[in-house]
Amino acid sequence: MNKRKVTSREDQKTIVNQLMQKPGIVLAGAFAVISILLIVSVSLAQASTISVKSNETLELLCEGRGFQISRESRTHISVTCQEGRDQQPDATPTSQPVPPTPVPTIDPGQPAPTVAPPQAGQAIYVAPNGNDNWPGTIDQPLQTIQKAIDLAQAGDMVYLRGGQYVEKIRIQKSGTVDQPITVAAFPGENPVIDGQYNIPTGDPAACNDTVSPPKCYVYAPLVLIQGNYVVFSGIEVIHSRGRGITVAPYNGVRPHHVTIEKCSVHDVRSAAIQIMDSDYITVQGCEVFHASDFATHSRSGSELNWPVIVNSIRANYVTFIDNVIHENYGEGIAAGRDSTNVRIENNVIYNNYALQVYIHRSQDVTVAQNLVYHTNDPAFYRGGNPSQCIVVNNE
Repeated sequence: MNKRKVTSREDQKTIVNQLMQKPGIVLAGAFAVISILLIVSVSLAQASTISVKSNETLELLCEGRGFQISRESRTHISVTCQEGRDQQPDATPTSQPVPPTPVPTIDPGQPAPTVAPPQAGQAIYVAPNGNDNWPGTIDQPLQTIQKAIDLAQAGDMVYLRGGQYVEKIRIQKSGTVDQPITVAAFPGENPVIDGQYNIPTGDPAACNDTVSPPKCYVYAPLVLIQGNYVVFSGIEVIHSRGRGITVAPYNGVRPHHVTIEKCSVHDVRSAAIQIMDSDYITVQGCEVFHASDFATHSRSGSELNWPVIVNSIRANYVTFIDNVIHENYGEGIAAGRDSTNVRIENNVIYNNYALQVYIHRSQDVTVAQNLVYHTNDPAFYRGGNPSQCIVVNNE
């Protein structure tokens, strides 16, 4: 009996070569190089002994009637391929590795079939290279924010992947107190809604006619929120031809419980964030700069050309907190025109062209713990119609 001891990978290759030269011993071609799994086909007329190291596997294929196996010791077994015709092989399939699930390649030129919108409480994904015919999953995102908003239901999260979105959006859907509709940046990414100074469209409210071509702006916002229980979070809004973000009624119904948080709004033609005829609104952790950015202005000081950058109008229970508002052409922040129960707290407000904090014809306004600096105008101003206002611990 021939003995061949496998002690290394080179020994394995040597034995393979020797076995392939012996009559009656054939190695399956696909396994001509042995690594961990050694597959050997042995004829009936030959015998061979091979020692196998730990964690290595020897697989034998019998061309006869089947194997007869006997155990000689704990480390030695004898395997005999019995004579006779090959019987029907056992139905047990050879274990095969499971291939990984392929990740679809986003190709807007090859849209997938439209799929039903996700159920409430699920995530809807949007990416600049997505497709509105796709189902809105993380691997097959939608392309436009508006499409995702139109599909959203109470409790849904609309995630925006990083990149540029050139579109105006309107949120008219509503969540509930326990299941708000959230439109948010995908974690770690920076989605940008860019109006390119062309959106929104409409007749100009005013123009700067001292430059050529004239720079004009409209009243409409780039982002309009009209639903209830809505969260708008972590999104950059830039280059609006009008306002940046506005919360306002839909068909005469006042929206309520809206949160605008961690957003950056800048380089817009008019006001950056405006809260109109709404209730229970929070603007928190936002940065606003370079709003009303088409100066020099044709009519300096007029209402059209000198907006309040962050403001409330006829709004109740509004909170402006932890925001940074700077280098805008207009008042920094204001509660005005019959707003009530407004809190302006912990904001940093500086280098705005006009007043930094402006309270006009409003009731129950608290201005507390704000840092205000770098202005030639008074830090705080109450309009001609006296307002009930508490100002404490500001610097």
